[in-house]
Amino acid sequence: AVRLTRHAREIVERFRQHCRTLPSVIMAYNIGGTDDFLVHVGVRDAEALRELILTSISTRPEVAHIETHLVFDVVRGPASVG
Repeated sequence: AVRLTRHAREIVERFRQHCRTLPSVIMAYNIGGTDDFLVHVGVRDAEALRELILTSISTRPEVAHIETHLVFDVVRGPASVG
């Protein structure tokens, strides 16, 4: 989860475009609430996640806060496609 410094259109767009350049990003969701983006990444392990955050996300001037979550399991509900 990523929280931006401000909600100005150019800041949101700048971070959105940056996510498109990162090979580990599967999807980036611009969301409402406390956080501004939920960035779904695929990395080999926790160290690779740490490296991605330290080199490619937390260094961005528009990023104010990052919180990570690890997915241990996926439960698909009846509305799930596939």
